[in-house]
Amino acid sequence: MPVAIVTGSQTCIPRALADSYEIEILPYGLELKNRSYRDGVDITPEEFYRYLPTVDGLAHTSATPPGVFLEAFERLSARAEGILVITIASGMSTIHHNAIIASTTFTGAPVRVLDSRTAAMAQGFVVIEAAKAAQARASLDECYLVAEEASHKVDLYAYISTFDYLKKSGRVTAVKA
Repeated sequence: MPVAIVTGSQTCIPRALADSYEIEILPYGLELKNRSYRDGVDITPEEFYRYLPTVDGLAHTSATPPGVFLEAFERLSARAEGILVITIASGMSTIHHNAIIASTTFTGAPVRVLDSRTAAMAQGFVVIEAAKAAQARASLDECYLVAEEASHKVDLYAYISTFDYLKKSGRVTAVKA
């Protein structure tokens, strides 16, 4: 394929779908009880949600570091002429910033980074549209434009059943929770 598509595991794209579109999914970090996990590699979402209520202390995520992006770029540049990274909203995580750092230091193939402006499967839909364009042999710039257009057509709605974990993580105050 002329363009490889890269995104993070927070997109919630099912593995079979990611495989069928050849989407490279990079895991983000999960920190539980002073132990680090890679989402979808060391722990499944189901395991995480079963484990979460047993965590007394802080549970939080950590952004994919630039080095992980660089490793993926190196691997993907062997089969692609360009690489498009579609990240979670830059206001939600430093992942976008880390992808930009990696893209500016990588010399193996052109890399573009798009802020999806969303998260979860809303981001996943943006990624899938770009992957469809890539499979149709669109250029890097064309895939970027398809993803950018898709990012303006999706909305993320989230339901939070409890604020306990957000309070524990410090993302919201006790009063807000």
